[in-house]
Amino acid sequence: MTRRTQTPWETTLALKFPPLAVFYANEIPPNARPLVGRCAAFALAQAARGETVYVDLENCRCPGAVGGLALGPFASERFPCGASGFERFFSTGFAGWPPGDETLAQMEPAARRKFEKGEGYAPTPDAAKRYVASLPTVEPEGVCVVFKPLAKLTSNETPKAVVFLVDADALSALVVLANYVRGASTDAVRIPFASGCASVALFPFAEANRPDGEGRAVVGGIDVSARLVLRKALGEEIVAFAAPWELFQKMDASADESFLSRFVWRKILDSKRGGAGGESV
Repeated sequence: MTRRTQTPWETTLALKFPPLAVFYANEIPPNARPLVGRCAAFALAQAARGETVYVDLENCRCPGAVGGLALGPFASERFPCGASGFERFFSTGFAGWPPGDETLAQMEPAARRKFEKGEGYAPTPDAAKRYVASLPTVEPEGVCVVFKPLAKLTSNETPKAVVFLVDADALSALVVLANYVRGASTDAVRIPFASGCASVALFPFAEANRPDGEGRAVVGGIDVSARLVLRKALGEEIVAFAAPWELFQKMDASADESFLSRFVWRKILDSKRGGAGGESV
């Protein structure tokens, strides 16, 4: 039996894509398709088109996504030159590092160009190592992670998080609403330095597991590497907002009584739909 949410989020926020449920499963759901492509960001694109997508250790081709999707620890042994190779790739690159130079000599030209200077996301290999050590630890609760439109949830499925794929206007609304349901707090949302997959799985899952029940929402899709996928698949203006299930339920229940039904947001919606809109409120 399909379970539907009470709030029509696509209309309320003028969304281009449906909200997505993300959760663990011990069995592959019926009619689910495996992840297509190397980057786990493709799972968002597939689910945004209405598919039910699963990612497990067999179809997860990116070593980083194993950890980013909280399917297990970061699979450094699958990376060229292991953990040290990742630390070099993430920072200063393989060139001038003896094991890296040997590996570069065996790579195809396209891969060599990427690995030679590295991604430059950390200033040094040691900084990259500290970054990996700082990532949250989440014990897997199933054999796969599932992405599917929230409206297609069945009665026996409970999300770990709900992911919105949004533009700047919808993002602003979700940030305000998350803080609204916390009594007009200022820190119900965080933006971690994280891979695209970690920002919609590992980090929101870790927030969902907080013992105080105060899990924060996570703004994601800001990973420069994942942007290449998201821009092509969903549009250059799209980022992600992932709310732990408990927080999402509070947001869902409070949406109608909040600013989303008041004049300022209505002005924004009117403008987005081609109305007068304007600055006057």
